[in-house]
Amino acid sequence: MGLSARVFLALGLGVAAGIFFGELMASLEVVGNIFIRLFQMTVIPYVAVSLITAVGSLNLRAARELAIRAGSILLLLWVICLIAIAVMPLAYPQLDSASFFSTSLVEPRKSFDFVRLFVTDNPFNALANGIVPAIVLFSILLGLTLMGIEGKDKFLDILNVLKEALTLLNQKIVSFSPIGIFAIAAAAAGTLEVEQFGQLQVYLAVQAVFALLLGLWVLPGLISCLTPLRIKQVINAVKDPLLLAFATGNLLIVLPTIAERGKGLLRELAEDSKEAEPMLDVIVPTSFNFPDLGKLLSLGFVPFAAWFVGSSISAGQYPGFLAAGLASFFGDVSMAILFLLDMMRLPADLFQIYLAVDVLASRFGTLLAAMHTASLALMGACAMGGIISIRWKRLQVFLVITVIVTATLLGGMRLAFTKVLSNFQTKENVIASMQLLRNPIDDIKVHLTPPGFPDEDLETGVLQRIKARGAIRVGYFFDNIPSTYFNQQDELVGMDVEMAHQLARDLDVGLIFIPVHEKSFIKMLKNGTCEIIMSSLPVTEDRAQEIKFTNPYLIETLAFVVRDADRTLFGSRKAIQKLESLRIAIPNVPTLAEKLKKALPQAEVVILETLEEFFNQKGREYDALFLTAEAGSAWSILFPDYSVALPQPGITKMPVSYAVNDRDQEWLQFMNTWLELKKHDGTVNELYDYWVLGKSEKLKKPRWSVIRDVLGWVE
Repeated sequence: MGLSARVFLALGLGVAAGIFFGELMASLEVVGNIFIRLFQMTVIPYVAVSLITAVGSLNLRAARELAIRAGSILLLLWVICLIAIAVMPLAYPQLDSASFFSTSLVEPRKSFDFVRLFVTDNPFNALANGIVPAIVLFSILLGLTLMGIEGKDKFLDILNVLKEALTLLNQKIVSFSPIGIFAIAAAAAGTLEVEQFGQLQVYLAVQAVFALLLGLWVLPGLISCLTPLRIKQVINAVKDPLLLAFATGNLLIVLPTIAERGKGLLRELAEDSKEAEPMLDVIVPTSFNFPDLGKLLSLGFVPFAAWFVGSSISAGQYPGFLAAGLASFFGDVSMAILFLLDMMRLPADLFQIYLAVDVLASRFGTLLAAMHTASLALMGACAMGGIISIRWKRLQVFLVITVIVTATLLGGMRLAFTKVLSNFQTKENVIASMQLLRNPIDDIKVHLTPPGFPDEDLETGVLQRIKARGAIRVGYFFDNIPSTYFNQQDELVGMDVEMAHQLARDLDVGLIFIPVHEKSFIKMLKNGTCEIIMSSLPVTEDRAQEIKFTNPYLIETLAFVVRDADRTLFGSRKAIQKLESLRIAIPNVPTLAEKLKKALPQAEVVILETLEEFFNQKGREYDALFLTAEAGSAWSILFPDYSVALPQPGITKMPVSYAVNDRDQEWLQFMNTWLELKKHDGTVNELYDYWVLGKSEKLKKPRWSVIRDVLGWVE
């Protein structure tokens, strides 16, 4: 059984194992990671050595011919493919998706330095850190320099031996591909959510459609517009190597066949082909060292990955992304994808998904790569033989048909995906169904309106009053998600509700929750109705003049909550400042209004009594909501048509604390000490992970599997 057959068998067995055993297969991810690292071990040195030897072994005339004529055609093919990659996301349907807050959202964006990316002052540093574009440029320049050096053959022989050794080592590692693919497929199939599987179909379908469109229509049509050959002639001549490339997933083995079939096509041009035929033997093997369209189309995974996690690549980011992607693909595709995911600030674990789906997608990519090689060789040979010219009438018809077919395919796929994915999407509001992470205390009472309490001696210390009555009175704000709010079971939950339970537990007293609002909470602290306000209270200058705040237990980030379509617009400070007639809503925190007016003097600021006024607005009453990114992310889960936008550059932080009466210093000192203890014993981090980041296992339901849900062998 050949390697390709064994890889397909391993893939099938891995998927089957993942479906059967479910999350029990997650442990195989380690095996998959080992395989990936072994595979990557030879890639960087191989890229450098192969480029230096390939370029350095050419003579100046051959290099000049290749660069000017065949190189121009290669650039044209790259441009066509990059355009295809740019329009592919139009096939992705609009999904109402949202996620918990992520710390990566507030990390300052690193400026993209093209000079440092492509030009290195230390090649060894580039090699050590896998900076592929810089390695490629350095290797090409070194190879060009070697062209004019006498006696270079001895050095190139050494490099060729090293290249052969790296190739053999790579082949040894590749022989273990079935094991690695099985582990990766089993782990992915065992942990992949049903909704995610539905979305992966989008990538596979779009890749296949565009590979076939480019390989069987665009490239043959381009040959027909620039040479005397017809589309049917081209397809008939290369159909066998195309099928062989698709079946084996190996481009290298079909290169000789492509060269021979190309010569046969050129012979059909009779005498005009005499000078062109020999050039096929130069172009076909040389082109193998440059990115083909099959490789390049894999760039489409990065925009897909952004869509997959509910993000996007803006139009302004595409030029840099495509340029870096093209340079990176001079090396290994896997390394390039890893590099680009990091560059676009997308989760690195998406690379595992890429490896799993690329086993299938790469087959179509190899078919396109074979057609790319044939097209480059034919058009390059015709150009060098002087038999290439633009057939304007053919070109006009070809362009019109291509635009119509592409638009039809994009629209059809988008409609189909929208319908298919609607069956995978779950409408359950995770935030609304969350319950307390830890067991609540038994003695608890939640008031929905401020109650009347018997008069107490306010001169007595707060701790003494709490101990005497056996309960602590905690003020909370309604719908202050994810701090204090009522879930679907009408239970008061949230991070600060959990903290209040822990405080009562540590004091060994009961817990009384009392609702407060912006206009009343200071008065309720002063008259003893509440001992403390625990509801993610922003520390402001005006509040600090009347009450005392504990030391901050969280530092949150100010951001805008906007409609999904406006997220990119509100991600730039300069773009926001240029907008006119802005109407921005804010919670009832006067200091926030002052800060916003200073930053955006042209905006109309509207204070809301409840945040639901913004999310339930009709039409466009408000353009944005000024809120913390942490709270905004939680609200966007309840209302997935909205997203959090963090204006760049610059990030505005805001401390969050608890409020106490300004008369009792002993109570304030106790709370500061208690908060410090809760930080050090992991309570704050654990609750933050659960309520803000959504990282607790309690939120995650077991993935469906045969062994659990059908056979019932495990719980």
